[in-house]
Amino acid sequence: MQSVVEQITHLSNVITGINGQVLQATPEVQAKINEIPQLPPAPKPQIEVADEKDRTALCDSIMKFASDQQSNQSLYSRLALIAIASAAGLALVGSVASFLSASKTAGVISLVVAAVIGFSNAYPIGPLADYYRSVAAQAHGLSAECAYIKPYTTTLYTSDVNQLKLLYLYEANRPSLGNYGVKTEELVKQLQDVRTASTNVTLAQK
Repeated sequence: MQSVVEQITHLSNVITGINGQVLQATPEVQAKINEIPQLPPAPKPQIEVADEKDRTALCDSIMKFASDQQSNQSLYSRLALIAIASAAGLALVGSVASFLSASKTAGVISLVVAAVIGFSNAYPIGPLADYYRSVAAQAHGLSAECAYIKPYTTTLYTSDVNQLKLLYLYEANRPSLGNYGVKTEELVKQLQDVRTASTNVTLAQK
């Protein structure tokens, strides 16, 4: 016994074959066939569009998040640069002091250099800068999607809301003392999963 899918496929093939024969029929036969009452075409499902006020509010929230992450990325990038420059500058001064036989001064400077390097190694300044850079990039992409896609359906709205939720969740899981290896690859994968699911639903509605 054929399954429902197989029966539907078979019927579709039969109808296609009949229509092919109609196209090859004489004008008289085609005229008679055209007089057969036909059902009106089924109306296309209406795509529900999100309210513009809701869209604007969501876009503002996404943009604020993106701006905050961009500011954090800039802050930690500057701190990382300052730490590197300070360590290099103090190391140079220590070397000069040692060359001039100012052993006490050179010793103090060496301790300061060690402290600066130790702090930058203990506190993940560089990883934080990289982390916020990646999160900010994802947020800016989401912001562009929210602002420019038309029509902006309720499906897209729900998708963007869930992507913003993911961004907040990952922002709270940023690198910290003893937890340097936070990766953003999983964030990118989950965001893409939400986008793909939203696209599939949108295509199914058309």
